[in-house]
Amino acid sequence: MKASERELEMGADMDDNGDLRRLAELLSFRNANERKIAKIIGRPGELGPVGEFIAARIFDIELESSANNPGYDGRFRNGPLAGKTVDVKFRPKWESMLDIGKHVPDYYLVLAGPKSTAESSKESSRSWTVDYVFLFEAEPVDRPAPQKARQDRDGDQRPKKRVGKRANLPYQRR
Repeated sequence: MKASERELEMGADMDDNGDLRRLAELLSFRNANERKIAKIIGRPGELGPVGEFIAARIFDIELESSANNPGYDGRFRNGPLAGKTVDVKFRPKWESMLDIGKHVPDYYLVLAGPKSTAESSKESSRSWTVDYVFLFEAEPVDRPAPQKARQDRDGDQRPKKRVGKRANLPYQRR
């Protein structure tokens, strides 16, 4: 079946420039590269696992056998941090904020691309590059909140609860 017959059968509307066809070609290349990356790293060729692989090789981290281990991706093998847990984050842009969950590692290792700007993201790219590396000790976010009581609308006394936290990345240049 020819491409034009396939397009008609699928009911695809092609614009005059063939943008949909070109996008399909590019996605095909992207998917082929993702499969090649997955063979190299032994995990899906997505941003997170790729960052974990890079960090493990550069910083001598033993990754957990399970890719969905809660709280951390692995442990440092050697040096002053040997045995400490680490959660690796790979971000295409350095946006100065990092979402963290309730399971907290000993350290966060963040691989970040170029600094994010306030400009529009229209027609921009989030290329997978490492321009900055940050290592910082994690602050526990699931520790009990201070037991300061507050009154709700009904006059009941309840302790305050911390429900989540975002960590600021340190402002450091590589």
